[in-house]
Amino acid sequence: MQKLFTLVILTLICSTYGKAQKTVYDHNNVMTAIYNIGVGEDLDTESCSVEKIVGKVFSVSEDYPEVLAVILTSQGKQFIYVNTQSMSMADRSNFFYSLLKKGKRVQIGTYMCGSGGFMYATSVNSLGASTTKRKKK
Repeated sequence: MQKLFTLVILTLICSTYGKAQKTVYDHNNVMTAIYNIGVGEDLDTESCSVEKIVGKVFSVSEDYPEVLAVILTSQGKQFIYVNTQSMSMADRSNFFYSLLKKGKRVQIGTYMCGSGGFMYATSVNSLGASTTKRKKK
């Protein structure tokens, strides 16, 4: 019984650690990538396919907690939902200031779900050099 309890606790700790959100910043303290964005608890990802979208940010609606980003790709406009509920307020503001702003070239990892092709972001990477400059403190 003791071993079973220990095994259950270790499994819970490992599964929580494995899904931790990771942010990457460059030498100017500008966010260049964010990984393991939560897609929401009510989404069954087992019936979804994994897709990679590369394009420029066309528009963003900043409604908390779900954000709708429109990405211009070679196939046309792609509508992608980003769940920002798991982000801290500092990461969320950096996310909009550095990564998800109009004209920025990005690569987005998504789950494509349902027959309507709803896309939910799991990661966002900046492509190209950073044009955002931050003042040194």
